[in-house]
Amino acid sequence: MKHILFSAGISLALFATPALASNFADSSTLKQCLDNSGGVTTQMRRCLAAEIELWDTRRETSIILLEPLLKQRKTEQSEDPVKVFAAARTAWQSYRENHCGWYFGRTGGTIDFIDAASCWLELTAHRALELETLLELELTER
Repeated sequence: MKHILFSAGISLALFATPALASNFADSSTLKQCLDNSGGVTTQMRRCLAAEIELWDTRRETSIILLEPLLKQRKTEQSEDPVKVFAAARTAWQSYRENHCGWYFGRTGGTIDFIDAASCWLELTAHRALELETLLELELTER
């Protein structure tokens, strides 16, 4: 029971995070899916996996749209923005894997998967929103 409450707390924290509040509040699909999971770990994992896929798609789409804009800046800056962006992307992915991966073995129970997926979702959504904002800035500055 303690683990279910902990994972429910993580899920609720996602909805309460100011930067994500409006985006997650709109994600009634995730909330409904989690509500309908009955606290069953495998069902909760499916809910989180679907939401992670959505945010990962948004993140990847922003990257695809940003790269050509960064290539145009290449001549305007001394440091290659494409290489800097690629290094940041690699570092962020490594951070996400290591940080969220820690949760997989935290208790040794099945709830570790929920905790890790909640972490993965939160970091992915934050990064997607950050990249979407960066893309918006790049387009506005042109």
